[in-house]
Amino acid sequence: MKKNSFIVLIFVLSGCSSVQSKKIQDLSPSQFELLKIGDPAGKVISLLGPPSDVRKNLKNTPDELWVYDDLAGSQRGAISMDPKNQSITAVTIIPKESDRESKLDFLLKTKFAPLTFEEAPLQRCGRDYVPAEVFYVSVEKGILVEGRRGSPDVERFSWTSPHYAAGAIKRIKECKR
Repeated sequence: MKKNSFIVLIFVLSGCSSVQSKKIQDLSPSQFELLKIGDPAGKVISLLGPPSDVRKNLKNTPDELWVYDDLAGSQRGAISMDPKNQSITAVTIIPKESDRESKLDFLLKTKFAPLTFEEAPLQRCGRDYVPAEVFYVSVEKGILVEGRRGSPDVERFSWTSPHYAAGAIKRIKECKR
């Protein structure tokens, strides 16, 4: 698996919506949080049901992306799946505004309080582009939280192996998201 699979998961979710969305159960962050890196595909199906969409042949990664939509058709999360081993390589949750996890303070100071996060520095990417995203990464636990500059809201949060999280923060700092 390539190092880019985790960061590709984040950005595929940020720019895509499922065209052939199936109506599925209303998923909560706590349901996704029952999944661990390396869990088999069968556990994903038993906990979350079948994905709304499966995306293959993504740029920079051999992984499949299992996208999960809510009852309204909005993305709630995604599972990056190693197609060869049929095991989880990354999990991403997109919290609703009503979820406690939608607030940066809750995630960083309560839910993940014992962890240390590195904030990806705000920097200019290219000649005239300053990204609106702010990333907080716990390389030790492989957790990445994405927010918006100047906002207390969380766009999404993910977990993967520490090895891939370290690569993700490197790419973020190099503006290679």
